[in-house]
Amino acid sequence: MRLDLSLTNEELYRGCTIRQLSGGRLNLKTPRKLAAPIVRENLARIILAIPSEERSVELTGRMATWVYLVALNQAIRSFEQVYFNDGGEQILIAP
Repeated sequence: MRLDLSLTNEELYRGCTIRQLSGGRLNLKTPRKLAAPIVRENLARIILAIPSEERSVELTGRMATWVYLVALNQAIRSFEQVYFNDGGEQILIAP
């Protein structure tokens, strides 16, 4: 399974405010302190909807480090293998 952590993932950031800057770049307007628990809850809901036979997840997408930390914490509890992909190569983070 591939989990896009970028701001284009509307389900992951539901409840947060995202604005489009000039040039088309997206920006999370909701302060991190408020956004982190929202993202954590959304991620838990997303993971619960994944079929139990999915044993691995790939975290990808351009986003701030804190989102990856939140996602990694949830993913390690739910998947046997957690990978990271920065668009170049897939790296095993947690077996």
